[in-house]
Amino acid sequence: MSDDPHLLDHPLGHCPGCGSPILEPVVEVGGDDVRFLCGECDRCWRVELGFVQRVDPGTCAGCPARSRCTAAYAADHPT
Repeated sequence: MSDDPHLLDHPLGHCPGCGSPILEPVVEVGGDDVRFLCGECDRCWRVELGFVQRVDPGTCAGCPARSRCTAAYAADHPT
């Protein structure tokens, strides 16, 4: 267990995709879930119950950063 009193402010120290420490908290309009958008690679992450998961932008209605995340997700998941 960490003794850092600010651990919940920034539950990720770096992007799991590219390793960048530049993570921006993002909240959907009208929502209360916080997600973390990487300022380097534009991948978006969710931290829940001790797990980190990549966010599918198709599930983010009303997110102000959706266009950035969508482009990165499409590049990582070509059809």
